[in-house]
Amino acid sequence: MPADKSAAVTQLSELLSYMEQHYIEPLTIEQMARVVHLSPSTLFRAFRQVMGRPPVDYLIRLRIGKAAQLLRRPSLRVSEVSEAAGFNDSNYFTRQFTRIMGVSPCAYRQQHW
Repeated sequence: MPADKSAAVTQLSELLSYMEQHYIEPLTIEQMARVVHLSPSTLFRAFRQVMGRPPVDYLIRLRIGKAAQLLRRPSLRVSEVSEAAGFNDSNYFTRQFTRIMGVSPCAYRQQHW
């Protein structure tokens, strides 16, 4: 592996760790780029090359994964799950959850409860 590609992978692993710890916060590509000391366009290109998807799509999928875990708790309302997973708009959350998981949050909860 060339040294520059190895450095990119190291930087992206730092970013993935950061995203895992800060997924609730509203993260922009500019903020993510600052974390790994890259320009937004370089980060976007490197992230897509290594991860196979843009950073924002990865973040949404990370949040949806967290939401799926939370939906297994019957004590939380869907709107509370949405907020706890980093989504400010529960309608947007529902659309993204349905797009990624193939079922609505309510249907997912019923299937896994």
